[in-house]
Amino acid sequence: MQRTASAGPGRLECDGYRLEASVTDDEAVSLVRAVVERRYRVVTPLKDSRHCWAARVAIGGRDLVLKVPRARNRRAWERFLTLFRPGESIRQHRSIATLDHLGARGPEPILGAERREAGRVVDGFFLYGYVAGRQATSRDTRAVAEALLELHGHGYLRGDPQAQNFIIDEGQARFIDFKMQRPRFLTRIRLLMEYSKFLESMPFGYRYLDQATRDSRAFRLANALQAGLSCTRRLRKAAKRKLTGWRKG
Repeated sequence: MQRTASAGPGRLECDGYRLEASVTDDEAVSLVRAVVERRYRVVTPLKDSRHCWAARVAIGGRDLVLKVPRARNRRAWERFLTLFRPGESIRQHRSIATLDHLGARGPEPILGAERREAGRVVDGFFLYGYVAGRQATSRDTRAVAEALLELHGHGYLRGDPQAQNFIIDEGQARFIDFKMQRPRFLTRIRLLMEYSKFLESMPFGYRYLDQATRDSRAFRLANALQAGLSCTRRLRKAAKRKLTGWRKG
């Protein structure tokens, strides 16, 4: 095991993988080797699709979630982009670590790992602490709205703010399945657009915005833009389903 000379704090190299970790070097190396050698116990499978594999796993007394972003590791375009930026696994770890740094309620950041060939990421995975609780429902609107607004107060988007992407633990909302982003342009509009998207799954969240925001032209514009994006996505999905049906037929 060695720490990369130019990577900076929290980055390591181990068995062909480049790591960014929020735990000690020794624990990071131990966890990566356990994953690579499949020395872990699957407690609960969470997802198994062409896009992603995820499971709650036990490794050395740790209760963790292991995720492998299959599609992003395989797509030619995604691989090309990793010539200029970290792969999905390390970017996901950075999001979790940033949320933790802000003091928001989310999973414990553990590590992200990626393996490169010819400068491109071809394999990777990330680990974070398992979040106990239950999936948010409409009766948890206030807790979710407050958590999202707190994050927006720091200037960050969480990405895909649907009710199903929050866990309720001891009456408070905790973030799961997110990729944080700090917009550099049109920050207020983009934050309000994300809140508008959240309202698609939890419409009563409207009442937790302050009156000035609700009455603002910026919020009306954000609602209109988000409605347009949502409509475009639905049309694209419908067209894709129809095209798939024609091909099968």
